[in-house]
Amino acid sequence: MSKITTLTFTGKNGRKYKFNVYPKDTKFKALPAVYAFLSLGDDGRYRVLYIGKTDDLSTRFDGHHKWEEATRYGFKFIGVCTGVTLLSLDLDEANLIQMYRPRCNEVVPH
Repeated sequence: MSKITTLTFTGKNGRKYKFNVYPKDTKFKALPAVYAFLSLGDDGRYRVLYIGKTDDLSTRFDGHHKWEEATRYGFKFIGVCTGVTLLSLDLDEANLIQMYRPRCNEVVPH
């Protein structure tokens, strides 16, 4: 895995999450994580296209249901936050989706 950079995302509740950013074709170890499909804007800033969760990064992206849609919007990088637990995955994912409202996620109000 060749990490490009580290980004800090802040959830709607103020919690900070550290995401390591990798090229989108990176193969990962079997770890639970919250992840983000990212593009790079003309201004050099990363844009969040999709946020998801998994209990196994090593297999999650095989045939991912949002891969093609996100690619149409410039998806070239995956941000991975492994500083989560299996018990917190749902809450962490929802916290980030509500803050960033990614274009490839369905945003459900809380």
